[in-house]
Amino acid sequence: MKKTWKHVSVIRNEVVGHQTLKRTKIESHKIAGMSFEDIRGLFKSCQYLLFRIGSEFQDTHVVFNLKGADSFDNLITDLRSASSFKQAL
Repeated sequence: MKKTWKHVSVIRNEVVGHQTLKRTKIESHKIAGMSFEDIRGLFKSCQYLLFRIGSEFQDTHVVFNLKGADSFDNLITDLRSASSFKQAL
């Protein structure tokens, strides 16, 4: 998770949250080198952490809407098919 978070930080710090003048958005994405599987893994790790926090500290059980996984897969498919997205990465 830490490795992926470092990649997310590059995008956040150079493209989304701030904009660097040192390189283009495309170059920042290349430096980050994130894949869709990295993002999926980050989401799964976050879900696990939230489940553990809820279970250990609040004696509750967090239930994630698993239907959202289908929406995420559809989003990824749409992004992969969009020619503008392929050019950006």
